[in-house]
Amino acid sequence: MNKFKTETNRRHFLQLASGLGVSLMLPDMRAKAAEQRGAKRATSFITLWMAGGPSQLETWDPHPGSKIGGPTKAIKTTLPGLQIAEHLPLMAQ
Repeated sequence: MNKFKTETNRRHFLQLASGLGVSLMLPDMRAKAAEQRGAKRATSFITLWMAGGPSQLETWDPHPGSKIGGPTKAIKTTLPGLQIAEHLPLMAQ
């Protein structure tokens, strides 16, 4: 039981450390992006943290009939040759 607790603590520490590292890099990344496109333009940063959300195979990139494809079926979109998951019918339009 002690081994499991040690691994859990290590995992938690690594998650916190990686999150801290990313948060410390953000101001520098914003400054570089603003410098490349010109400082007069407004900047935006959107983060989507979707822990436990649907995977790309269940939404945007289904692989029907293949080894990696799940139970999700693909539907056609208005763009020729592009298919998305059946759960996004409005997006297909």
